[in-house]
Amino acid sequence: MYKFITTIRNLLFDKNIIKSKKYKKVFVLCVGNLRVGGTGKTPMVEYLLTNLKDKFPTAIVSLGYKRKTKGLKEITPQDDYLSVGDEPKQMSTKFPKVKFFVNKDRNEAIDYIIKQYPNIQLVILDDAYQYRKTTPTKTILLTEYSRPFFEDKLLPYGRLRERQKEKRRADYIVVTKSPNFVLENGNFILEQRNKETENLNKEIRQRINVIKKGIDILPYQKLYFSTIKYSDSLLKLKKKNILLVTGIDNPRPLENYLHSFCNVKKVLKYPDHYNYLDKDILHIKKLSKKYSALIVTTQKDAQRLQNRGIDFYVQDIEIQIDNNFIKDIEDDIRKHFRG
Repeated sequence: MYKFITTIRNLLFDKNIIKSKKYKKVFVLCVGNLRVGGTGKTPMVEYLLTNLKDKFPTAIVSLGYKRKTKGLKEITPQDDYLSVGDEPKQMSTKFPKVKFFVNKDRNEAIDYIIKQYPNIQLVILDDAYQYRKTTPTKTILLTEYSRPFFEDKLLPYGRLRERQKEKRRADYIVVTKSPNFVLENGNFILEQRNKETENLNKEIRQRINVIKKGIDILPYQKLYFSTIKYSDSLLKLKKKNILLVTGIDNPRPLENYLHSFCNVKKVLKYPDHYNYLDKDILHIKKLSKKYSALIVTTQKDAQRLQNRGIDFYVQDIEIQIDNNFIKDIEDDIRKHFRG
């Protein structure tokens, strides 16, 4: 039934029976995925902002998942995560000079931006791959290295929101959370090169070949691999007892990273976008005391844990990707306005 509904819906948009709006006054860049759950959308949007905001006046439009407000809302410093959503609040705090909006109706938000902020050139749609009422200028599709869409199934048997073939709507496909390698002229090479890494090197190369074959990019598409880079801000906690508190889809990479230099005594895994209750805060405090452990959490969870009477450390992350990726996007934006 789910397959039937999503297929018919996409067909109606493809045949222009349901209209999709195009924009010329702004460059609309969509970031999304085929899968339910985290594939690294927020780090990708932050990467785009870091590299594009000073070259093109930029605005972000997000759904504002689980926010308590409705309708179009421009995010202000006074808003908390309850009114705008945890991820939009996180990003707006980090990039105060960028305009952030939340709205279910992305077209309404874009129309408002064009009218109220005519200097804006770039509008990034956060998590909007399934929002077909807007035709993006370009689309970035994210998929995880360990959980690529071609190894998954449609809901409810898997985690895909729509069929694998809908990858065709993407212009850029980025494989996120890849191992720590660098790109050299199209060859993926581990940064450490010694006998101990030879088997791992071979394993990664084989996995990359599987992914390339599985994704099978179309002639107009470009494929990139990105990796997560953790800031060294928590290295000061080396050998300390740690209580890791997360409300994200896949905390395993962060858990593995902290294990490399901390004594991770316990990992509390809550659902993605979880709103912590008072009993949860008491439980966290109790475990922190029991293990004599410092509390570590994610950037997203920090929005929901602040002002709750607990002290915690935040692990910042960013992504690393081939420089040609951002260069290609910049070229596309300039071509759009020249055209």
